[in-house]
Amino acid sequence: MDPGLLGTLALAAAVNAGIACQVELPIHGSSLVFPSLGLAVLPANVGGTVTASVRPDTRGGAILTIAPKESESVNIHLKVGQDTPHWQALRDISLSAGFTLTIDDLDPFRWPMTGSLRSRLPAEVRDRWTATVTAAWDLIVAAHPGLAAEIMAAVRVVVPLKTPAQGSKSATAREVFGTIAMSEPPDPLTVASTFAHELQHAKLTALLDLVQLTVVPHQDLYYAPWRDDPRPVYGLLQGTYAFLGLTSFWRRQRLIEPISEQARAHTEFARWREAAYAATASLLDGKGLTPAGRDFVSVIRSTLEEWLTEPVPAAALNQARAAAIRHRREWRARINQKPVP
Repeated sequence: MDPGLLGTLALAAAVNAGIACQVELPIHGSSLVFPSLGLAVLPANVGGTVTASVRPDTRGGAILTIAPKESESVNIHLKVGQDTPHWQALRDISLSAGFTLTIDDLDPFRWPMTGSLRSRLPAEVRDRWTATVTAAWDLIVAAHPGLAAEIMAAVRVVVPLKTPAQGSKSATAREVFGTIAMSEPPDPLTVASTFAHELQHAKLTALLDLVQLTVVPHQDLYYAPWRDDPRPVYGLLQGTYAFLGLTSFWRRQRLIEPISEQARAHTEFARWREAAYAATASLLDGKGLTPAGRDFVSVIRSTLEEWLTEPVPAAALNQARAAAIRHRREWRARINQKPVP
């Protein structure tokens, strides 16, 4: 985490602007990442502090020149969106409405939890990602225009994660605002619902930089209807807001799904509206919220109260409640019935 590597930001900006730039850079290892562009693979004899410069190239992109103090200079052709010898380019997904997402499978600092990261995607896997995300975005634009506008304002990068043994995985991190991390999505609907969920985490993280919503310190742990472990107040607040967004997604989606697919959408809507509503009660009954936090959660609760009055087919409602009861029972058994708020 050498601050000198921030010089690559200037070089990347120069490449995008089509101008020349020169900086001093520390070299650690055998590669150099240019944020938003890609990764340059360096010869083994390049190390220490070097002079790095870029200049526009008539073939497109730029020529990177690395000038070590004690060896010959190295030239590498940097091309946006295309690999060249000694250059691995980040790939963009160009979507409708002029929106672009970058699949970042290169930058070592793209995610704070490195153990879950997936390495460089093979071409056929990247093509699957592109097709699935594109179909998901088309679904969002057509059926969830408010969500689409928020995604365009707040998301720029998708980071691939390793696929877990069961199900899928997704996350956001406050250190990399604008990024959503996820394992390879099985279908467009999963991508769309994941974006609805993770976007909420990103929005709340930004809000928490401005407004203190939770009391610090606060040691109490709470039951979260979507987690296997007891959660601190911050975690429960984050989850509640995320599942508010997910509930909103299924609330709209259930009205446009084909009849054969509506059962899942109705069940998801019923399951998460009740789960998030129950979580607001835990938050408001506890002592972990500031006055601003209580106001924030009260508005969430009022929204969910309205949604709880909306009719859901009996079969979907019964399935959702059975899942909720099963989760609570298994959770209690797991923590040996320790009382929580």
